[in-house]
Amino acid sequence: MAENGKTPRLLSRKEAAVYLETIGCPRISVRTLEKWAANKNAGNGPPFTKMRKAVGYQREDLDQWAWREAKRIL
Repeated sequence: MAENGKTPRLLSRKEAAVYLETIGCPRISVRTLEKWAANKNAGNGPPFTKMRKAVGYQREDLDQWAWREAKRIL
């Protein structure tokens, strides 16, 4: 639940792909997100919510997933 007490708006796959790129992830295509979701993420993709045929992503989940996937270069 968002800080204002409302459920956060879910991002579409296209919006999620753009968002991930804006936070510094290498480009992840909409098709890649589709494949990950079709395989129930196969341990690779960010968590998503499915409502009938629609799939949505929460920004918080994308942020946490990107942080876990980041590799630090020292």
